[in-house]
Order: sequence, then structure tokens, then C-alpha cells
Amino acid sequence: MTIDIVDELFSRQKMAVLCLSAALVLGGCAIQKKDEPHQVWQSEQQPEKQNRQLARLVGEIDSLNQELDQRDSEVAKLQLKLLEKQAEINQHVLSQQYAIQEVVRTKAKLRSHSSKAEAVANMAEVKMVLKAVAAGPTNEQQRRVVRQAERMLAMSNEALEEGNIDGASYLSNRAHQLVQPIRERQRDQKRSEKSGAEVVFASPLIMTVLKRCNVRMAPDIKEAVLFRLDSGASVKALAYVENWVRIEDESKDRGWVYYQLLGTVQ
Repeated sequence: MTIDIVDELFSRQKMAVLCLSAALVLGGCAIQKKDEPHQVWQSEQQPEKQNRQLARLVGEIDSLNQELDQRDSEVAKLQLKLLEKQAEINQHVLSQQYAIQEVVRTKAKLRSHSSKAEAVANMAEVKMVLKAVAAGPTNEQQRRVVRQAERMLAMSNEALEEGNIDGASYLSNRAHQLVQPIRERQRDQKRSEKSGAEVVFASPLIMTVLKRCNVRMAPDIKEAVLFRLDSGASVKALAYVENWVRIEDESKDRGWVYYQLLGTVQ
């Protein structure tokens, strides 16, 4: 709703600039076309007033252009904030999907063929990942996911004690799948803290390249170009700084693209 209002104001301001520009042009043309003696006499009597009007119109146009540039930047920042919130919603939906899958799969017969040694090693690895995630920064929704993974790991231990190696391996793998996205986001956050004001999305967002563009080494127009993306290419948005988005293409290559060159996938 906020973006729609800003866009409407933005459109009205553009129309105002066009109207003022038209008035300036028509005003100049009208002065040039006054050929009648009486009109020429009037224009000669009021040159100073007309000059002041023209100067005022030019000043208003410059002021509106500056305001349009500022509004354009503000709209881009608001849209990026919306993308950040959408990423958090996507992460929440993903966690719910994992929970539903767990209910369905626990009713199915487990058919893996892992050995007891492999199951124990896998459970130890998952335990270490859970410990690292719990020690890092998490929000309430992520902590719920961690608690769910811990319950799965406890069930995995029980299954192993009962001799159900396949069940133990399956449950520990599911626990790992739940917390792995959180662990990756924590690592991204640590990297962003070192680089400065980078904001990492809760989960990658799928975006489309609107027109052929350069992918740069850092979020600055002066930075070196790493590679180029064609119009219509699909990329993952990982984070953003100001109006720049850190992306990953289908080849897993990463870099920075200006936000207005990307579009969200509906």
C-alpha cells in the first residue's frame, strides 16, 4: 500500500514537471509569435516581468527534478525493505513445509541402508551444527526451528538405541536439513558485519534480470565488472547494500547488480 501511494505521488510529480516544461515552451513561443503592433508594444513594456516568470518556471522545474530523484531513491529503498520481509516470510513457510513433510514421512517405511557407524557419525555432525546455530544470533522463528531439530535428533538417538539404524539416519538428516539454512545465514551475517552495512535476506529471493547488465565486484558503479547477465536471466538475491543487490546466478557466480535492473518473480 505504501509503495502504491509513493508511486502515485511520483507519477503526479512527473506530470507536474511535464506541464511546467510545456508551459515554458509555449510561453517562449507565444512571445516569439506576437507580430501585431499592440502585442509587440506590450511585450516590450513587460520584458522584465516575463523574464521573472520564465526564471521562476525554470527554478520550479529544477526543484521538482531534484525531488523526483530523491523520491526515486526512497522508493527503491522501500522496495528492498519489502523484499527483506518477503524473505523472512518465505523462511517461515519453508519451516512449516518441513514440519508437514516430517509428519508424512514418519509414517512411511524407511529404506536407507546406512551402517550403525555412519549413523553415529552423522548424528555427531548434526549435534555440532545444532550447537553452533544455537550459539549464533537467531530470531524467535529460527529458535523454534532449532528446537524442532533438537527433538528430531533426540528421536534419532532413541531409534538408534532400539536398533532402528535406518530411522536414526533419516531423523538426523531431517534435523540437519532444518538448521542448515539458518547456519548458512549466520555465516553470511558474519561476512556482512566485516564488510559494513550489508543486509542479508532471511532466505534467497528469486529475481529476474530486466535488461542486460554488468555484475560488479562490489556495490559501486566504479568497481570492476566480473561478468554480464542477459535480459530474462533468473538469479538469487542474497543481500543488499543501499540500492545494490548481491546476486548468485545459475552457475553459482556471485556479484553486485543495481536494484533497478532486477525484477521480482510474481
